[in-house]
Amino acid sequence: MAAAAKKLRESTDYAIVAFPGYFALIFHTYAFLRGFDTWLMDIKRNPQLYRHLADKLLAINLKCTKRYLDEVSPYIDGVLYGDDMGHQGGPFMSVDAFRVWVKP
Repeated sequence: MAAAAKKLRESTDYAIVAFPGYFALIFHTYAFLRGFDTWLMDIKRNPQLYRHLADKLLAINLKCTKRYLDEVSPYIDGVLYGDDMGHQGGPFMSVDAFRVWVKP
C-alpha cells in the first residue's frame, strides 16, 4: 500500500485519501462476527459481551490501523474511517443509545 500511495503522490495533484479497509469498520466487523441482528440484540440482551467484544475489536483495529498509517502516512492527505450506522429509513438506534453504546 505504501508503494501505491507513493506512486499516487508522485503522479497526481489530487488529494489522496487512504482507507484502511475493515480496520476502519469496528461495528461492521462486530456484525460480521456475530451477525447483524445479533450485534444489535447484544447491546440490549448481553451488554457485558457486547462491551468486551467491542473493546477487543477496537484494540485490534487501532493496532492494525497504526501499522497501516505508519506505512502510507508520508503520501496521503487524509484517512477515511468510520461505520455506516443507519439505513434508508433512518439510524439503527436512537441518539441516546448511540451515545451509550457506540460513541465511547
